[in-house]
Amino acid sequence: MPSRVLVVEDDATVAEVVRTYLEHAGFEIAQAMDGVTALSLAGRRTPDLVVLDLMLPGLSGLEVCARLRQSRPDLPVIMLTALGEESDRLLGLESGAVVAAPPATPETASEIERALGVPGGERPGLRLRGGPSSGGPGVGALRGPAGIVDDPAATSTASPPATASPPADTLDYPTLVRDRPKVAALIHFDPNSARIRDDAFKLLNEYAKALKSPALADAVLVIAGHTDSVGSDQRNLKLSQERAQAVRDYLVERGIAPDRLIAKGYGEAYPVASNDTEADRERNRRSEFIRVDGPATGAP
Repeated sequence: MPSRVLVVEDDATVAEVVRTYLEHAGFEIAQAMDGVTALSLAGRRTPDLVVLDLMLPGLSGLEVCARLRQSRPDLPVIMLTALGEESDRLLGLESGAVVAAPPATPETASEIERALGVPGGERPGLRLRGGPSSGGPGVGALRGPAGIVDDPAATSTASPPATASPPADTLDYPTLVRDRPKVAALIHFDPNSARIRDDAFKLLNEYAKALKSPALADAVLVIAGHTDSVGSDQRNLKLSQERAQAVRDYLVERGIAPDRLIAKGYGEAYPVASNDTEADRERNRRSEFIRVDGPATGAP
């Protein structure tokens, strides 16, 4: 049974990065954005480890840590703080927590490889429809219509045919991202446009480099486009699709096979932050790379 980790972080972007890395490593994750919810979850789910933000709304991370330790003095706690003050670090250490800085989103090819790699060197468990079946010649090559993936069917007359997975581009977003390797990238576009800004090319070139590496040479990715809530739902859905397609086109121009990349826009439906401030709206205007050619990391 995977170890249970409770992630308590009110910054949705940081929480998503932490959750992605831990799920990729095989941990079972519960998540809270404030101290009251965290204490309630800890009482019901008995975590093996708590990753706790120091600066929480309401109850602070220190207060949450103290209350958790009242009932479980030996509970391991990693306290996240982006603050550089020595006093903050000392307070965390005095509470018995390990103090660490939150992880950054992947920005180099090697970081992207680690984030999107299959744990344990497992071979991908999905293939493109029209590609070779398991045991057939050329197994592992990715062919067929772009964006269509199926479970590999066993080539044995004694076994019933494998049940096909639905195409990745037809899955609803929560199902698509559940337990799959995923990274979010803040790729900047011109306002109300799908034109990629010049300052985003460096990051996109790192993705192209990573996707050509041996670790990701056969990876199939959904490029998910998201917007903030400014504008109509219909306009944002169209804009997110155009932006995801623009990212896909750029990577194809850099030598990534078209049938490895699926562009899908989700509009404003799945924010990672509120849309109340410009900083939060910028977090929501993001592209995500979700690996779909392998089994979900939390799948049995």
